Amino acid sequence: MEDPGDGSFGVSTSVRPGINESYLGATEKDMGDWEERLEGESREVVQSRSALVALLGLEGGDVVADVGAGTGLFAGQLSDLVGAAGRVYAIDIAPQFLAHVRGKIAASGRSNVVFHLAGAKHIGLPPDAGVDVAFMCNVYHHVEYPGAYMPTLGAAMRPDGVLWVIDFKRIEGVTDPGILRHVRAGQEQVTEEITAAGFVLEESVDLLEENYILKFRWPST
Repeated sequence: MEDPGDGSFGVSTSVRPGINESYLGATEKDMGDWEERLEGESREVVQSRSALVALLGLEGGDVVADVGAGTGLFAGQLSDLVGAAGRVYAIDIAPQFLAHVRGKIAASGRSNVVFHLAGAKHIGLPPDAGVDVAFMCNVYHHVEYPGAYMPTLGAAMRPDGVLWVIDFKRIEGVTDPGILRHVRAGQEQVTEEITAAGFVLEESVDLLEENYILKFRWPST
């Protein structure tokens, strides 16, 4: 889709219509299949889950936003790292996915996870949420209105807070054709979109083969 040239691209105009239809249409009976798909050991981010969580540098008492919590792949580990004094915001656009994660967290006895339903154009957190670390793993390519959505994440960050984005590399002739069809933008464009929302790129971490890792910071002033 081309930029309409009126400033609405990614704000009022979707960059990828229908990208979340399968998630939004999921039911309780679908969750087993989704969990198998999203948490399967063949996925690079699943294989590297502990390394990715360690990269965040979380400490007890931190407030972390698990943006696009999905089936809860990371929620439990994030909860354990921030501890009783911290908080995890589990955020997703699909109600049934949130309900699924809520059930898993409740069964585990953890009590520091708070659930928020996002919209296509907003993160679902209040502006004073005070997020220390936001984490988006294989999620950004599902953001349909980045020009509207990402500024609401920035508003929920504390000054000097950190955003980590892990997503698929998109390189013609290298990346799997299925990923090329599914993922609309590569690392450079994603960086441009996120910095346009006010975040500042701090570093790129070379850890994975199929995915890139970007660290952004929300400015203190």
